[in-house]
Amino acid sequence: MADHSPNPLRNEDTSYEHSDVNTRLVLGSIILLLVATVCSMGLSVWIYGSIRTSAEAIHPTPLPLMLLRPTPAPPRLQPNPIDGRRTAEEDLAIMHEREDGLLKDYGWVDKDAGVARIPVDRAIDILSGEEEAEEPSR
Repeated sequence: MADHSPNPLRNEDTSYEHSDVNTRLVLGSIILLLVATVCSMGLSVWIYGSIRTSAEAIHPTPLPLMLLRPTPAPPRLQPNPIDGRRTAEEDLAIMHEREDGLLKDYGWVDKDAGVARIPVDRAIDILSGEEEAEEPSR
């Protein structure tokens, strides 16, 4: 017959821990963390309170200018076209026409000082050396 041992599945080359997790150490660590957290929160509240009381001692009442905070101006919104006024698109077109007139026409900047304005295209031609034979009279 076969030789029967009392524990045939035992492996002599392996081992295991003979004790469980140290619960005392784990609970002690958790309690220590909780105590440290509560102490740090208490310290923070105490520091905040001392800073607040020292700030109130320095400035017991708000400065007068802080009480007179001016309200900002209301936004200048574009009116509705229903009112009979111009729309934003019309205002933009008028502004572009005015700017194009300044860029494309001759005119005086300061007539007394003799400072004139010339069109941008003409200024580019003059600076590049491609002057026309005759200036247009205005």
